[in-house]
Amino acid sequence: PRSLKPLTEGGPKRWPEILKSSMNLGKNDGPFAVDTFVLPERNPWNAQMRLTGFDFFPDQKRMGVCSWDGDVWIVSGLDKPEAGLTWQRIASGLFQPLGLKFRDGEMFVCCRDQIVKLNDLNGDGEIDFA
Repeated sequence: PRSLKPLTEGGPKRWPEILKSSMNLGKNDGPFAVDTFVLPERNPWNAQMRLTGFDFFPDQKRMGVCSWDGDVWIVSGLDKPEAGLTWQRIASGLFQPLGLKFRDGEMFVCCRDQIVKLNDLNGDGEIDFA
C-alpha cells in the first residue's frame, strides 16, 4: 500500500530566484510622504505585476503582496530601503486574488472564488498548500 505521508510534507522549491528592485523614498517635507516601490516587471516567469492586495508581516520589515494574475510574493527590505528590496514568489495559480491579510501569524488571501489560508508545510519559504 502507498503512503500519503510524502504528499503532506511539502515539496521542493519551485521558484528559488530572488528578484531585486529599488525603492524611491518620497520627500518628508509636508503632511504626506509617498514612497514608491519599483516592481520587478522583468522576471523569469513573465508574471504581470498588477498588485491587488498587501499586508505587512508583524515584524514590519516585510510584506506579502498578491497580484491579479494569481501570484503571491514576499517583499523584504522595507526596514532598509536604501539597500533595495527583494521579491520572492511564494505561490501561484490563485484565481484573481484581490486582498491579503495576516491574522495571528498566518497569511490569508481573498480570491474571487474563495478565501484561502496559505500553508508552508516544510518551512522552505514557499506555499505548499492553500
